[in-house]
Amino acid sequence: MPGYGKWGIIMPMYIHVKVVAGAKVEKIEMVDKMHYKLWVKERAKGNSANRRVLEIIRQEVIKNELLMNESTLSSESLPKKSKAGIAKTLQSEKFHINVRIINGHHSPSKLLAIS
Repeated sequence: MPGYGKWGIIMPMYIHVKVVAGAKVEKIEMVDKMHYKLWVKERAKGNSANRRVLEIIRQEVIKNELLMNESTLSSESLPKKSKAGIAKTLQSEKFHINVRIINGHHSPSKLLAIS
């Protein structure tokens, strides 16, 4: 996830995403740690595909944070809920993740910043 810079400032993490808009099924494929391929149902009209890309990547980052921190979570500290409920709880309380498009607003190849 994002790291700390020279003066303690949080530096964003950059990832490259290749987007296929108008797909029949939404899916995400991690090519390597910094490159993803993403299929979204929304068409590339009116910025709807870009909004969906940002939403999916944000959910993926939260899911990865949950997996990394799974050992620190205890069953006593969280109410008994489904995984989606736990993710929503932790998302609202702990994870303040901002995902934005740096480059590629009108292109299938995008550079995203996660902070």
